[in-house]
Amino acid sequence: MEVFDADIKKDEGGRLTVIELPFFPREVFKRPKGTLYVSGTINHIEYRCKLLARGNGRFAMTVDKALQKALGYDGGTMKAHVTMAVEEAGKETGGENSVEMSAEPSLIPCGMDTLTAVRTRQSIRSFTAEPIAIAGEMLDTILCAGMYAPSAKNKRPCHFIVVRERQIFTGLSRSNPNAAMLETAACAIIVCGDKNREGMKEFLYADCAAAGRRQLCRICGQGSGTSGMGEAAGSG
Repeated sequence: MEVFDADIKKDEGGRLTVIELPFFPREVFKRPKGTLYVSGTINHIEYRCKLLARGNGRFAMTVDKALQKALGYDGGTMKAHVTMAVEEAGKETGGENSVEMSAEPSLIPCGMDTLTAVRTRQSIRSFTAEPIAIAGEMLDTILCAGMYAPSAKNKRPCHFIVVRERQIFTGLSRSNPNAAMLETAACAIIVCGDKNREGMKEFLYADCAAAGRRQLCRICGQGSGTSGMGEAAGSG
């Protein structure tokens, strides 16, 4: 964990709001290559982002609009007390219900070609009681379908929460008339977007939608029924 003081300010072009790092992160974090994802706090406000290379071993971190608002940044120069840790290579961090994936998970091939999955997928409003295989390698494959989706500027802001608890399905279906299909679903995947990583909400919505659509098609390819609902992708 690195702790330092620096300025939050506009870059030379005036487009980005950045914090120039006063050290060489590849040397300090012992990461000679690859993208550097970091997390920590700025003036006690949590953040998570990708470092921006500046040349000659120097890096900066961008401060997106959501984080600027949380910090009370007004567009000038602002003093910041920063804590920073690098994330473990090949892993994404999340909440206690998130699923952590290894860099090379075991994936199950799909017996249906992509075009057929796209053409035949339907939104199911009532699921059968027939059990489905959505665990282990099959679940890894479905989650990876979302992880491999493109994202704006490759920020990869999506996290996935797998839900199987009948009590949660009942509560959601009764509280939201558009979620009635969850009453009979066997499993749901909630697609969540990290606003600190992708500051523009339009990009965040598009990234989450792209991830959810890929997961829906992959589930269809294994022969199970699916339904997408707002920001959540349900399957059964």
